[in-house]
Order: sequence, then C-alpha cells, then structure tokens
Amino acid sequence: MYATATTNRRPSSRSSPAEYSSVWLREAAATGFPCYSLFARDSNLDRIRSEPQFQSFMTEMEKQSTSLHAALFPVSRSLTRQS
Repeated sequence: MYATATTNRRPSSRSSPAEYSSVWLREAAATGFPCYSLFARDSNLDRIRSEPQFQSFMTEMEKQSTSLHAALFPVSRSLTRQS
C-alpha cells in the first residue's frame, strides 16, 4: 500500500494526487506500516508535502510516533530529561 501511495498518480479527475496519496498512506499506517520517519524523508512524497491533507497526516503520525516511542522506551525518555 505504501508503494501505491508513493507511485500512483491521479486515479480520477476528482482526486488530487495529495488526496489520493493521503488515503493510501493512512491505509498503510492503519494496517501496520506507521513509519513516520520514512514518510518524513521519502523523496517520493515531496510533491505533496505542502498539501494540507499530507501535513495533517504527518502531524498525526508524528504524535503517534512520539507516543509509541515514549511507551516503548521510557528509560531513554527519562535519560533525556537529565541531560
């Protein structure tokens, strides 16, 4: 699904590339591929980075990633505070 989101163009005249990609990125994230760090740096997504749909998706992914990281690595979080 992630490959679909990053390689497909416009499926119909009604959907923008950002809308279409955002749908597939959300689907990929919801079904087991919530990889914020990849989404943040993948050059295939550069053409939609400024689109509101993508920015909203990335904001959600960043929050989810931060929360998941804190839950999985609570020690590293407390070490960061001491520094």
